[in-house]
Amino acid sequence: MRQATLIALAVTLAMSLSGNVWFAVRRLPRVINLDVTYRVRDPLPKLTGHWLAGPDATLTMSRPTVIYVFSPGCGWCRLDRDNLLSLHAAQAASYDFVAVTKDDDSAKLASYLAKYPIPVSVFVTRRDALTEDDNRKLGVTPQTIVVDRNGRVVRIWVGALFEQRQEEAQRFFGIRLPGVSEKDRLSQ
Repeated sequence: MRQATLIALAVTLAMSLSGNVWFAVRRLPRVINLDVTYRVRDPLPKLTGHWLAGPDATLTMSRPTVIYVFSPGCGWCRLDRDNLLSLHAAQAASYDFVAVTKDDDSAKLASYLAKYPIPVSVFVTRRDALTEDDNRKLGVTPQTIVVDRNGRVVRIWVGALFEQRQEEAQRFFGIRLPGVSEKDRLSQ
């Protein structure tokens, strides 16, 4: 009798615990904002910081802009560089281009750009000027964000442009991108 009581108690406890976990997981998205990036039609936040070798500024858009979010320590950003170069070469007449980073270590940034130069202006955001949510959304690298002249997101690709993201970007811009080789992907 005692063993049957223990088994019944253990089963009841397990069912109660699994029920609580199930209800908690179902409520989680409503309780915590789990978005890791911006969505189409979202306004980009006001980005304050400075241009790479310049004074404090606020990033503004006067025409459609491609914003490339990167980090000097991001291996995928290095692998995605050829896509950025090709995109800029093909679309510079139609879009402004800016590379955005939250990494304000100027020596690290200068070293990275000397080794992996990019043909676009680099804007360093001030982390303390962003909300926690915006810091998280701009922390995912690489990202390619297309915004209209009012600063609203038109299209976004999170991650290096290869496979499905490469195909989507090629269709959107009407160009061919080099992608990322399988050898390079496997090295990450």
